[in-house]
Amino acid sequence: MTPRSAILFAALAGCDYHIGSGILLAFGAPQELGAGSGPIAVAAADLDGDGDLDLAVANFFSHDVSVLRGDGAGGFAAAGNFPAGVGPTAIAVADLDGDGHLDLAVADGAASDVAILSGRGDGTFGAPRRFATGRGPHGVVIAHLDGDAHLDLATADYYDNAVAVLSGRGDGTFAAPAVLPVGTHPWSIAAADLDGNGLLDLATANSGSDDVAILRSTGGGGFAAALRFPAGHIPFSIATADFDRDGRADLAVADQGGDTVSVLAGLGDGRFAEARSHRAGRAPTSVAAADLDADGFIDLAVADSFGDTVSVLRGGPTGFRAATPFGSLPGPTGIAAADLDGDHRIDLAVANQFGNLDQMIKSTVSILLNSSR
Repeated sequence: MTPRSAILFAALAGCDYHIGSGILLAFGAPQELGAGSGPIAVAAADLDGDGDLDLAVANFFSHDVSVLRGDGAGGFAAAGNFPAGVGPTAIAVADLDGDGHLDLAVADGAASDVAILSGRGDGTFGAPRRFATGRGPHGVVIAHLDGDAHLDLATADYYDNAVAVLSGRGDGTFAAPAVLPVGTHPWSIAAADLDGNGLLDLATANSGSDDVAILRSTGGGGFAAALRFPAGHIPFSIATADFDRDGRADLAVADQGGDTVSVLAGLGDGRFAEARSHRAGRAPTSVAAADLDADGFIDLAVADSFGDTVSVLRGGPTGFRAATPFGSLPGPTGIAAADLDGDHRIDLAVANQFGNLDQMIKSTVSILLNSSR
């Protein structure tokens, strides 16, 4: 069966299956939910304090964030929309002001700043407060980066070829950014302890230089000069986890220009082995790392923006298996992995932006519920 035939069969049958290691990996047919215009990124978190996961979606064309409140069984209420700037490009969630409610940090690639939307604890958010970054932030991460008790921000600034680190004050405000050079046109950013010293480092996917950059923390908010390692062609998105279970953080990069995912094994000191390339679907733009089949190994879920699928690469003791396409989606762009229906299996939420004009206007988020057994 050709890949296109397999996708068509899945759409007719309502499920896609892949068998390996005795575990049947399955996802139900995508459920499409309305969002704003041009949804580009999605995050899952309990935004209204009821114990169920909700979705927050960054909408580039409608300049806002859509919040879809979950019912804990895989269903979601109609979106509530909150202004978030000129051109939201990425979103992250945490309690940034210490009031016990989750807030939103939204990178605004058009305005060259990050918007902070303070959560009220009921799924609604206040007007954005804006803090300058570098030019064209396309990625944002929230983490403890300077050693104090307050959460900080870091953005991947596309036009400055740099990362901006904004130290948090604990009240939802942030200091002026420290600018750290990385590769050319960084599109995505992740935070993890990549060198085993107990401090969080930063990693960027650099779409213009076909590599990843590693900024190793020196403590107190300082970072060493970037180390760079080749990835695939036009890397858009980066995720980090211990894929080979050796106790060291590894990297996975969605290579939009190569239709691949690059996996870089960590050496434990902030350096990485030569990238191994794995085929994905057409033009992958986002990658999420999670144990989707509950076998103890981290898998990869990749949004294939021009393939209209999610490709899943199952991890195992000898590495990743060939990708399996799931769903039939209208231009998937951003992806998040979380248990959305409370059955202890990891589901997928996909922001759909790329595709034809009708698809962009349609502006949906797709939910793929995990039915593996």
